[in-house]
Amino acid sequence: IVHKDLDGFTLGQQRTGSEDAGDVLAVEAGQMAHTAMDGTLHHDRRAVTVGAGMDAGRTELLQRVGLVAPRAAANLLVTGDNGMAVSQHGCDADLLTVQETFGSLKDVTVAYVGDGRNNVANSLMMGCAKAGVRYVCCAPASLRPDEAVLAEAEEVAKKNGVDIRVSEDPVKGVKGANVLYTDVWVSMGEEDKTAERIKLLKPYQINMDLMRATGNIDGKLMFLHCLPAFHDFNTDVTKECGALEVTDEVFESKYSKVFDESENRMHTIKALFVSALCDRASI
Repeated sequence: IVHKDLDGFTLGQQRTGSEDAGDVLAVEAGQMAHTAMDGTLHHDRRAVTVGAGMDAGRTELLQRVGLVAPRAAANLLVTGDNGMAVSQHGCDADLLTVQETFGSLKDVTVAYVGDGRNNVANSLMMGCAKAGVRYVCCAPASLRPDEAVLAEAEEVAKKNGVDIRVSEDPVKGVKGANVLYTDVWVSMGEEDKTAERIKLLKPYQINMDLMRATGNIDGKLMFLHCLPAFHDFNTDVTKECGALEVTDEVFESKYSKVFDESENRMHTIKALFVSALCDRASI
């Protein structure tokens, strides 16, 4: 099987015919070295999560994108879609997948477990706040959300009648949650912290015991991950350390909607490109 380096933005461009348009600038730093959707099948549709890691040059580009994109947006004569920055990770289609699966976002609680100050956690927290979804971040004290980001999200959440909680105890924190969400424990540019991060976050691994701790194992419950995930023994790290942020049992379970999320991400990005390329009156 030939591995194809196609992330959600690349696929979104190709499937809307916008890759040659010239008036769309797609900043694809987020998954530049990975694949979001691919023709490789295991059970049905799959998101291929193997690929070369992002090197120092790409990490630097990502950091520059995070700094430059907000300023450039005011001056560009083209449409800019920033798929990822250092502090945000948009276009993940998390809440779209939750709504699609449960039928509604009403009375839903999302629990993020792991590195609570990374870009995925930041965007998920603000997304929940804006959508009126209860959010709890389960993370060790050293990886709790940035206070300024947390305060902004709390203000938005309050206006929408929901609360945001932060807990250092993952078992207590996930109680009552309908969605358990996690991300890789070592973000890009932090590879030198791999050993200490694994030791610190091992108690925050999403496994079946933690799924049961929600109290919703027989009810409304799902697992999400933005991908790629370290859930099996197909990487050098997991061959040595075992599953990291999520076990293979959870990743491959009926609760896992990670590939639905990945597909939804592609469709969402296609919609963004259509919106950018078409006259609004014609959409």
